[in-house]
Amino acid sequence: MLIVFTIAYSVGTAIGGAVKDHPTEAAATPAVSPEPYPPTVLSPAIDRVTTAPYKRPDGSAGVFGATYPAGADVQVVANAELPFAFGWPRPPQVSFLGESSQLVLRKVVTSAEYAPDGARNSFKAQFALHPCASLAKCLADRPAFDRQWTKIYRTTPPATAKDARTWLSLSKPYTITMTRAFQSGGQWWLVGVMVYGQPIEAPDIQRVVNDIWRQTS
Repeated sequence: MLIVFTIAYSVGTAIGGAVKDHPTEAAATPAVSPEPYPPTVLSPAIDRVTTAPYKRPDGSAGVFGATYPAGADVQVVANAELPFAFGWPRPPQVSFLGESSQLVLRKVVTSAEYAPDGARNSFKAQFALHPCASLAKCLADRPAFDRQWTKIYRTTPPATAKDARTWLSLSKPYTITMTRAFQSGGQWWLVGVMVYGQPIEAPDIQRVVNDIWRQTS
């Protein structure tokens, strides 16, 4: 019995020593660390925006330049979470650049880099949206709003009054900036729009700007 106990004790001691020589490994560190909170996303976010139904082109005049003819086959951008939908000449792609309780930023481009005829789809639209308590408040907020959104997008502030609620500027190579005060669903808004591209794309740029103006009329 003494021999058996001695062997069992020796084996147990050896196992215990082996365990002590190999401590438990710490939990593995994730291969990829979480990325910082995206700087383009602001907080807290604005309440969910309701997009108004799209008004089909009717060929009426716009605020500047070319407009979509009546019955034009346009791609309706209704998924940008803006208070209005608008027409885009080719299949669009929407980017959500960030938002807060006072500012919403969006970008729209053509999803395909090249048109069927081989021309490059380079023109883009960038939006800034700001809620107002009333039309008078929108008009009072406009100078500061224009400074803010045009600084973000590094563009020219709209300077020419086209009507009581619309301001426009044209710059090169070909950029139209527009600020407009409008009401949708009982809420007043200021929208700043920059639509830009190559000079050959000027008619498309004008049509988009005019359609936004019409949708917010």
